[in-house]
Amino acid sequence: LHKVEQASTIHKQAKEWLKQVYTHRQIEELTPADQVNLYLSYHCPVCRLFGGRGIASKLLIHDTIPTGEWTLKTYTSTAISRKTRTADHRKLYTIEYIPPGRVEYQTKIIADNVLPGQPDAKLLANILNYLIEKGLQVGGLKTRGYGHLKVVHEKSNVRTLKINPNPQSLEEQVQNIKALLQKPENILETTIQNYIETLLK
Repeated sequence: LHKVEQASTIHKQAKEWLKQVYTHRQIEELTPADQVNLYLSYHCPVCRLFGGRGIASKLLIHDTIPTGEWTLKTYTSTAISRKTRTADHRKLYTIEYIPPGRVEYQTKIIADNVLPGQPDAKLLANILNYLIEKGLQVGGLKTRGYGHLKVVHEKSNVRTLKINPNPQSLEEQVQNIKALLQKPENILETTIQNYIETLLK
C-alpha cells in the first residue's frame, strides 16, 4: 500500500511539473508512466547531463584522435569455449590494436549550460576526477587489459565563457551574446583541476 501511495504522489508531482512545461493537450497524450518518466528525467542528474526522455545532453564529445606516431597491429587467436574451457579451434578471431605505451589521444568535450553547484555539475566533476585518477576502458577484450585510457590533467585545459547567468540589463545581455560568439576577451582558460573545483562549488 505504501508503494502505491508513493507512486500516486510522484504522479501528482509529475503532473504539476508538466503543467509548467507542456500544454494541457500534450500532457493528456502522455500515459501516466510517460508523465512520470519525463518528470524523473528532468530531475535525474545523469539524464540532465547525458540526455534523457525530452532532455538534450549537455555534453558534446568529439572524436578521439591519436596524436604523434602510432602503429596498428593485428593479433589472431582461437576462441575459448565457455562450456569446456578449452580452445575452440573452429573459431578463429583477429583483433586490431594499438600497442600499449606512450600513445596519446586528443579530444574535445563541450559542456553546455552546466552550472556550478548543480547536481549535474557535481556529477560531471566526479566523472572528470574518476577519469584522471582511474581512467576508463573502451572497446573489446577489456579483461585482457586492452583499451585502458586515462586523462592526463597536466596536458588538459578548459576554456569557459564568461556569462552572467541572470542578465539584468541590456548591456549584460550583449556581453552574454559576445561570450557566446566566443570573442577572445570572454574566454577564460583554466586547468581541469580548477574547473572541477568550480563545478563542485
